[in-house]
Amino acid sequence: SLQFVSHLPAHHAGSGIYSLKLAVTQDELVLKYLPLTRDKTLFDEGIFFNAEEISLLKNIRAIDLDYFGRDSVEAEPSWYDGWDNKERLPELMRFQVVADRHDPWPALLIALRSQAVRGQPQLTLHREEEDGAG
Repeated sequence: SLQFVSHLPAHHAGSGIYSLKLAVTQDELVLKYLPLTRDKTLFDEGIFFNAEEISLLKNIRAIDLDYFGRDSVEAEPSWYDGWDNKERLPELMRFQVVADRHDPWPALLIALRSQAVRGQPQLTLHREEEDGAG
């Protein structure tokens, strides 16, 4: 699955920032979404329990996700099958749908915004420190 934060189209859910999750459940690719609020933590296990859900594709076996980036400032960028680095985002993400009865879907390469864009509103997410000082 892939969890991220984004706006939804106005005709779909209105305005505001949403927490979204793309996942394969049984044989469907679904998108779960709910408004992001201060009382919900993005990383809570049950955050999507009562979320709205849209079926995007049927007869899906899996989604493959790969990440391209630097694991540290000194490292050369390369492809990883998972990204656990909480200090830096990858530069690219490769998203591939694996269907049951079709030829392979083309991979989508997605450039992730890791730096602020001038003139655009920004949202900064952070975890509060354990002692509550953050």
